[in-house]
Amino acid sequence: MTVAAVLLAVVNGQRAMRHEPVLRSVPRIAVCDESSSPPECVRRHGLRASFAGVITAWGTSSPRTMVQAWLRSPPHRAIMLDPRYRVAGAYVGHDFGRVVFGSASE
Repeated sequence: MTVAAVLLAVVNGQRAMRHEPVLRSVPRIAVCDESSSPPECVRRHGLRASFAGVITAWGTSSPRTMVQAWLRSPPHRAIMLDPRYRVAGAYVGHDFGRVVFGSASE
């Protein structure tokens, strides 16, 4: 399992504990340049999205550390646990991680 897959699994674990829908993995939506908005990124990869969000962590490549930090930040927590999101793509690099969320369908 890749580090990105572990990150999404940890996010889904938090969502499941709160009875929120588990996200379907669509890794390609996490690969987007920084100039794109989350909805543009989701749509560029062939998904329909009425809304989308992104959360980013710097300074760690540990999925559990990222998720714990996001849970302590009200804006990040709200995005991560939003029940309207159905798909997500995760990316983890050296000291950096990102999850792009979408209300999308293919």
